Amino acid sequence: MKSPDLVLRWAPSRRLPQPHVAVLWPVHVWPVVAPDQMPALNLFQTAILGLARAGKRDLAEMAELLALDRDLVRFIVTKELQPSGWLDQRLCLTAEGVRMLDGNGRRTPRLIQQFAFQDAVFGHWWPRLSADLPEIEAKGVNEQGRLEFVLERGSGHADRPIVLPVKAPPRADLTEVLQAWRWHRSDLAKAQAGGMADALPDDVDFGGDQIEFCGDTSRPQLAHVWCEVYVNPDDPQPWLVSDPWQFVPAVKWLREPLQQGLNQFPALAERMRRKLMPEADTGSMNATEWLAQLELRVELDLSAMPHLNHPEHARLREHMGRVRRQRDRLLHQERIQNEELNSLLTECGALMEATVQWMLERWPIDTRDWPRTEWTRRVLGDLLRELPLQAPLDDDVLAVLCGQKLKDTRLAIERRDRPFKALWVGALLCTREHDAHPLRQLPARSLQWARMLELTDLRNKGSHASGQRLDRQHSLDMADFAVDWHEQFIPYF
Repeated sequence: MKSPDLVLRWAPSRRLPQPHVAVLWPVHVWPVVAPDQMPALNLFQTAILGLARAGKRDLAEMAELLALDRDLVRFIVTKELQPSGWLDQRLCLTAEGVRMLDGNGRRTPRLIQQFAFQDAVFGHWWPRLSADLPEIEAKGVNEQGRLEFVLERGSGHADRPIVLPVKAPPRADLTEVLQAWRWHRSDLAKAQAGGMADALPDDVDFGGDQIEFCGDTSRPQLAHVWCEVYVNPDDPQPWLVSDPWQFVPAVKWLREPLQQGLNQFPALAERMRRKLMPEADTGSMNATEWLAQLELRVELDLSAMPHLNHPEHARLREHMGRVRRQRDRLLHQERIQNEELNSLLTECGALMEATVQWMLERWPIDTRDWPRTEWTRRVLGDLLRELPLQAPLDDDVLAVLCGQKLKDTRLAIERRDRPFKALWVGALLCTREHDAHPLRQLPARSLQWARMLELTDLRNKGSHASGQRLDRQHSLDMADFAVDWHEQFIPYF
């Protein structure tokens, strides 16, 4: 893999969440002229500058006196007070810091060159600006062609991030940049206030009318920003995406678009499934936690199946998701009602039915020259026996399929809205004209015609309220069969 031209990572000293999946997220980097710092002090800035004027030089002591987290105090000092020129490296007040503390400091923000970031995957503007571009370099490329980064040198652990593809073109929009700058200032102020919006001063003015692009607006720089996908068991979301700037641990403006578009990135979904979903002790979870983990696992499993990620296969994805959810839930459920097993088998049949409908659409035939009079069981039987399959249909299967009417079979091929057996017969007859048809190429032991019939019958009896008691294990085995039966066709999508 060719290394991205520019890889950016803020907050290099922070500890990575464990476990996590590292991601290199592409962005279009736009140079802009924008105000650098707010001219007004917030509550915590004022308190720290006051302690500095009183001669306090130790961050730990400041944190203790203010009853604040030490890391928060360090953040305010190193990210705001010192870059603003109000504190020097010895934590002494500068002349400008004295003026600011006395209410006589600079009131007009200084205009400097900064960088704005447009998401190169989904197209929106990130609510972040930066005065610098903190570049990191890859250690190298491993045998699988994946980039390797060593961020915690003491551990020697190498991260191999997933590199998301560039999908959205650059788009210069000054209005959106201004909004991004305002959000950035607001998030920064909240971070300085420990996440408490009420701690912000009432007179904060986010201004920004003087923001403008600089340089060639037709050619922004492409970069990749480091972030992580991880799980927080205390968060209601099944997984989170870290804030690259670490104003907050995680941000929804990265998670939400990725969650909606995860099916576009099967490699990422598969990595998330393997690293974020270890086999857990389900006995230690409450019902809500267990269902959340189940939903995450199904979501990641589906996203790792590229053929289900296309809009035209939405119905297949829907039924595959329902089968997997119901199967996994019933697998760990102590008491199961008969109607729950019926529902599972119904979804299994629907999955197989949708698969056959896809075959009919993918490998159609022209039925206009078919006879208009009803065929006999013998005629249909002869047609089915002569099909170019890997192995002929056995007599029990033929006995069932020969009962399909010609009209239903024709409509199954033309409209794909008939009952399953008619769809099945239609798909079989289509093999006569398509050498690459999967029913023609796959072996009979893989297709398991008799078991298909068994599942169809069980599904029909359940949907007709026959009162038949279903066996739990047999129903779960049928669910596994339906999933495996569908997955054998993946290479043909």
